[in-house]
Amino acid sequence: MSLTRLVACLVVLLPGFAFAQPLFSPTQDPLAGSRVFGTKGCVKCHSINGVGGTVGPDLGRIPRPRSFYDLATGLWNHAPRMAGRMAQLGIPRP
Repeated sequence: MSLTRLVACLVVLLPGFAFAQPLFSPTQDPLAGSRVFGTKGCVKCHSINGVGGTVGPDLGRIPRPRSFYDLATGLWNHAPRMAGRMAQLGIPRP
C-alpha cells in the first residue's frame, strides 16, 4: 500500500482525528486549535486562563511569542522537559 493510500485510509477511518490548520492560512480558527489541544491531551496538564490541568504552565498567562518561529522554538525546547515530567507521572505521550 502506498503512503498516500495509507494516509487517506487513516483520515477516513479516524473521525475524531484533529487537523492542524494550514501554516500560512489567511484566517485562523480558534475552535480548530481548541480541538487539537483537547484531542492531543494537552488540556490534561495545561490550562488556558485557568481552565484545564494544573501540572504544566497556564498557556493563557505566559508571554505570547512574537512569531510562529518563537512559538516553534518554545515548543521544541519544552519537549525534553515535558517528556521527562510525563514519564515521572506515568502519562503516555500523545
